[in-house]
Amino acid sequence: MLLKLDDPALIFWHAGGNFGDVWRPMQAYRNQYILGLEHALRTVPAMASWSVTLAQLPQSIYYGNSTTLSEDGALYGQLTRLNFSIASRDPNGVALGRESLKVPVVACPDLAFLLGPAQAMTDPAVDVLLLIRNDKEGNMSSGAVEALAARILGPHSLSFNVTDWPYGSDYITNRPQEMYTELAELRWQLGLRMISNGKVLITNRLHATVIGALLGVPTFYYDSLAFEGYSKVRGTIHLARTSSEACTESALRSWHVTGESEAESAEAALHRAVKHLQLRSRAHSQAHRLANGD
Repeated sequence: MLLKLDDPALIFWHAGGNFGDVWRPMQAYRNQYILGLEHALRTVPAMASWSVTLAQLPQSIYYGNSTTLSEDGALYGQLTRLNFSIASRDPNGVALGRESLKVPVVACPDLAFLLGPAQAMTDPAVDVLLLIRNDKEGNMSSGAVEALAARILGPHSLSFNVTDWPYGSDYITNRPQEMYTELAELRWQLGLRMISNGKVLITNRLHATVIGALLGVPTFYYDSLAFEGYSKVRGTIHLARTSSEACTESALRSWHVTGESEAESAEAALHRAVKHLQLRSRAHSQAHRLANGD
């Protein structure tokens, strides 16, 4: 439970898993760690005068259960020795954390934006890549998404592929640090390869949206709304657009993330993808005619 700490100590928690009750087992682990560290600071004589800060790196904060929210707020309100703070990547999370969790919350864009512009790993294999959640944050099965895409894209003879991030056993703990670094690089390269496969990306995954933007792939994103009021993707893009010099409107526009990128649903995103590809095809045809003097 306890790390080998020095005084003063600054501990960073990486993002992922979402803060709140969407993925409650992860939150239960966080709470257990917080309680254990607070208890040690209160009871271990050698740590009596220590200053320890635990900083949660940018997260989405969401609670669908008001009882769970109150319980967590009460837990953090009991902290007297541990300095605990959260960075939220969306405006709703900032407000919820400050008002209900009673801990310092700062607004901070998702750290994936720091990766900066990237190069495509392969030429597009399909017109439209749909990278859609198939976990409990999603609200459509893969079969339903395929049927919807076929209905909207088929009449325009546009090819597509429906996929999601692969799941594996790479979350095993107690690995050497260099293995985590290697794993992170491998996952980044995998994400680049997957998203490079489409001329256009449609997704309800946050980091697929960010990677699509960094690759310069025209991206249409939406929130699956599996949980009421949980606008993780839209909220994160909005906060990045309004709070970071690195993610200004002009920067995001150069990455093909504009107001037109945001859709209300998978169906709306598909219709926008069709419009985009049609306009792109017309532009290419016109450029070809001009180049040939037609």
